[in-house]
Amino acid sequence: MTPNPAKTEITITCHFESYVGIKVNLYSVIGTLLKSASIKNENTTLNIAEIPNGLYVVKMYKSNSEIGIKKLLIQR
Repeated sequence: MTPNPAKTEITITCHFESYVGIKVNLYSVIGTLLKSASIKNENTTLNIAEIPNGLYVVKMYKSNSEIGIKKLLIQR
């Protein structure tokens, strides 16, 4: 996930044989879901321009099972 810290968008890079059923969710630190997107290819860009500055959690899922988690700092 780049860049981190981010300003208006992040790019999520992943390598899978199939991207079917893969999604990424952006949560506040208290667990509120703020944004969700399906991963359709190796590089997916997520627009975060409307999300306020702060610390967030990005979780990636495949077929409803968590496969990754990262912290994201939005700083403008």
